[in-house]
Amino acid sequence: KRLAEFGPQESANLAWAFAKLFVEEEAVPQATAAPCFVALPQLSPQHVANAAWALAASAVLHRPVMGAIMDQAVGTAVSFNSQDISNLAWACATLEMVHAPLLDAVAEAAISQLSEFIPQNVANTLWAFATCGKQHLPLLDAMSAVAVARAASFTGSQNVANTAWALASLQYYDGPLMSAL
Repeated sequence: KRLAEFGPQESANLAWAFAKLFVEEEAVPQATAAPCFVALPQLSPQHVANAAWALAASAVLHRPVMGAIMDQAVGTAVSFNSQDISNLAWACATLEMVHAPLLDAVAEAAISQLSEFIPQNVANTLWAFATCGKQHLPLLDAMSAVAVARAASFTGSQNVANTAWALASLQYYDGPLMSAL
């Protein structure tokens, strides 16, 4: 009932919250997607990324909304922070929606913000590119260099495994990185 009163930001927040709480009722994310779609240009980069993440986390493929999110993000990816970049790439890969212009924009944004990336952002972004089958050499080179420089912070078997799997899947071999991992 009250959903009709929600604005786009509130809808994005609600979709994120339901996905975070693992609400499995598909009607909830579908219903929250419509207001996000209507006013997508008004959403902040974080809310755009959160809306995409929520749809992917709840396994709801709402093609019109995801298509609009991806189209919008192509022009605004440079204003996304490292978490938003990683979440957006992860959402596209999880929903198997490969959008080459978006992946290029995400790669360029990621390269410009690598100093902000934590190991999980690196691993998730590389996983997303590998899952999408997108070998973006400047991104791979830059993330590989950062991972080597921060090898000591690459704790957690999931980050190491995802990074190694992504690089192997993309047939990208970096000896110093593989030794550091």
